[in-house]
Amino acid sequence: MALTIYNFHPVTGEFVGSSAADPSPREQGVWLVPAYATKTAPPAKPEGEAVVFKDGQWTTIPDHRGETWWYQGKEAIISFIGEPEVSDGWTNIAPPQAGENQAVQWGQGGWEILADHRGETWWDGLVSVRIDFLGDPVERGLSTVPVPPAEPAPGPKTSADVNLARDTRINAGVVFNGVLYQTRPEDRENIQGAYSRAQSAVLIGGALPGDFGWHGGPSDFEWIAADDSRVKMDAQTMMAFGEAVLDHKAAHIFAANAIKAMDPIPNDFDEVAAYWP
Repeated sequence: MALTIYNFHPVTGEFVGSSAADPSPREQGVWLVPAYATKTAPPAKPEGEAVVFKDGQWTTIPDHRGETWWYQGKEAIISFIGEPEVSDGWTNIAPPQAGENQAVQWGQGGWEILADHRGETWWDGLVSVRIDFLGDPVERGLSTVPVPPAEPAPGPKTSADVNLARDTRINAGVVFNGVLYQTRPEDRENIQGAYSRAQSAVLIGGALPGDFGWHGGPSDFEWIAADDSRVKMDAQTMMAFGEAVLDHKAAHIFAANAIKAMDPIPNDFDEVAAYWP
């Protein structure tokens, strides 16, 4: 009686059928078993698996041949036996449906839904950028509108900042007897000249040649207000006005000196009224 042998594929080891072994021409009762064949009968083939001869014995492994899967994001028909590896880029899960401004691609171990703004114009600061990539442009620092560069954060306040605020306040004018007068540097110089004339008029009690604000005797002084109106003064009032302007300047100088002595100089020194006279 002939011996039945079981043949398998030389590469995959898959069972391909049975056949009768040839008798040995030299030895009675001996059968010749060729390569890629075995005398061991294979097991029954389970549904969805293939029977394979491996390491000297039969085994079963998954068989998805003919099935539609996706390989690295592209549809493919399985043509090999064995379990397709997800780590190699295989999946039998269909890609999800992309929504508006979305695209689907195969990523690290699965499908990914990414923002898709390709072809749109976004902005990198004030520079326009044509989007040519998948993903959220915001994650790359882009925006849908031009964005001017941010103003640099203000540094610590310095004595120079305080001096500027001081001089601005000194030059802003002074109110004397309910009237606002200008106190710019040239104004203060002229007021000081008128103050000296008024002082002389009080001391000598007589007329002097007309000059800054004075046109005769001790009662003939006047000064121009910030609104360009003329305000008459006597000599004593003119002196009081000059002293008010000097006090105005001195008060701000001492206030600024106190601020500069602080460590650190307060950032709000120019806005807080309590720091100034």
